[in-house]
Amino acid sequence: MEYYLKKIDKNINVKTFDWYQSLSDDSVKLSFVPAKHWGRRGLLDTNRALWGGLVIESSQQSIYFSGDTAYEQHFKEIGLKYKIDYALLPIGAYSPREVMSHNHLNPQEAYQAFLDLRANSIIPMHYGTFKLTDEPLDEPEKWIDTIFNTSSQLFKLHVGEVTMINS
Repeated sequence: MEYYLKKIDKNINVKTFDWYQSLSDDSVKLSFVPAKHWGRRGLLDTNRALWGGLVIESSQQSIYFSGDTAYEQHFKEIGLKYKIDYALLPIGAYSPREVMSHNHLNPQEAYQAFLDLRANSIIPMHYGTFKLTDEPLDEPEKWIDTIFNTSSQLFKLHVGEVTMINS
């Protein structure tokens, strides 16, 4: 990725990370964590870069952003290594499963990932905006509503909505 960014601006400050590497200052710590997906920027560079998510920690709280990912053991590892207050997990673009299960969570897998992470709250993402795969646009949200059954652990935002997360 650094190569492509430097082509745009040779003076850009780029940091590359391996899984579980971190960067911090006095107020926040960013950790690059595993995800299960594939990547490609050109014709011959499939899976030459790590796919990952971020754990963002302050002294008051932490947020886990999974990025695109399929379900795998990395959620349990992350849940053991970090205290997660809010988990942003994708719940859409999952059908047909024989193709998409290698790259994306369905709502049931997102729920299991939430449990594995031992997170306090889930913020669903990656659904209801663009028709990317075979499931109806409104299906992921219906499933996540059913799974969480109006639980206080479910923190839903509407498309384009902005909110402040207070500690």
